[in-house]
Amino acid sequence: MKKLITFLILLFAVSAYSGTLLQIQESIIAKKRGVASCDTSNIIFWYRCESDDFTATSGTLDYSVGDKAGTTNGGIAFNTDAVKYGTNGMDVPTGADFIYFAPISATLDDEGRLGFWVYINTWVENAEFSWIAYDDASNLAKLFMSGADELGLTWEDSGTERTTLVTSNANLSTGTWYFIEVAWKTSTDLREIYVNGTECTYSAGEGATIASFAGDVIRTYFGETAGENSDYYMDNIIISTDSTDDLYTTCKDELEWPE
Repeated sequence: MKKLITFLILLFAVSAYSGTLLQIQESIIAKKRGVASCDTSNIIFWYRCESDDFTATSGTLDYSVGDKAGTTNGGIAFNTDAVKYGTNGMDVPTGADFIYFAPISATLDDEGRLGFWVYINTWVENAEFSWIAYDDASNLAKLFMSGADELGLTWEDSGTERTTLVTSNANLSTGTWYFIEVAWKTSTDLREIYVNGTECTYSAGEGATIASFAGDVIRTYFGETAGENSDYYMDNIIISTDSTDDLYTTCKDELEWPE
């Protein structure tokens, strides 16, 4: 009987040890797939949408060069209804509801890449997700809902639309989380829109010239500024100074933030 008990104890100990090794191995694999593979060297803005104040969560939940604090407008909220990762997400209800950060960086003038999670409750054509203002509010790049389920990216110069890129296969639906990315490089007229890591094809706007605005980014907006009656959630917003950064594959679910 004693031998049986000793055997069972040894068997339990070996099983527990094996289980621990398996957990360690899985943790290492997970890091290799996600956390360890995210290159943060070019990321200057990483916003988990936990609140409108970076200074309260600097280095743990949210990050930006210079520790920027956001300014909210309208009925924008931060709550558990809108969350994709973390504790809260950004709830953008109907009307002119947005948050902006000022300034971001002069290095985005020529090149950059923006990525974020979005969950659309109510689709409204021309409703905005984000826009980046150079020099003043009349020089900007704006990402918005186009048609019934597509995306548009507009460059405006002194309040005049310079060119608009429109997708033809984004096929976005309400009630689903998507990771959307926009890449640009004005020196080569590069503009690209990605949905869940795949570049969209376009029905309009390819090959157009989008010369640099040659100025600092004074404000970056997230949410609806024009007052369209859209309703959506945003979470885990990332901006890189490298247009080639694959944020979907390496960073979209990242748990360790730049510090």
